[in-house]
Amino acid sequence: MKDIAIGFFSFVLSILLQILIFNQISLLGYGCIFFHLIFVLISPLRFKTIPLMLMAFAMGITVDVFSNSYGIHAFSLTLVSAIRGGIINLFFSKEDTEHHPNLFVGLSADYYKYAISMILIYSLSVFALEAFDVRFVLNILQKALVSTIATAIFVLFVQSVVFKKYNER
Repeated sequence: MKDIAIGFFSFVLSILLQILIFNQISLLGYGCIFFHLIFVLISPLRFKTIPLMLMAFAMGITVDVFSNSYGIHAFSLTLVSAIRGGIINLFFSKEDTEHHPNLFVGLSADYYKYAISMILIYSLSVFALEAFDVRFVLNILQKALVSTIATAIFVLFVQSVVFKKYNER
């Protein structure tokens, strides 16, 4: 029951922070901070793919409604949650995933690779769907790179603060 309450709280909090704060921030017109992606990044490993995709879709639709982005975030967040298992298997061993219910607790080099890969895939998906034209490939790559760097810095900073408090307990 405690896990459900914490999951619901993090779901609602990440949506509210994205809508109220991070949607208002533009990085010189080249990028955005996609804080709501933290929900998929730190979801426990025991979450099955389909329920996680449904939650990600609901989160994406909510962000889309308040961003006037016509399903871009819903698609991208659902895509990232669908390939999450494969990305985890790419960077983590079977032992790591069996012994740690949450991968973000350790903040290892493998976790950084996982998080940055997920953020990059999400950013590329969002900006490719937004432009929807091959002529804008350079612009898409610029925006995705800036957004990936900004989101990764912010998300990993927030997680390191949470991790520090988690270890102090």
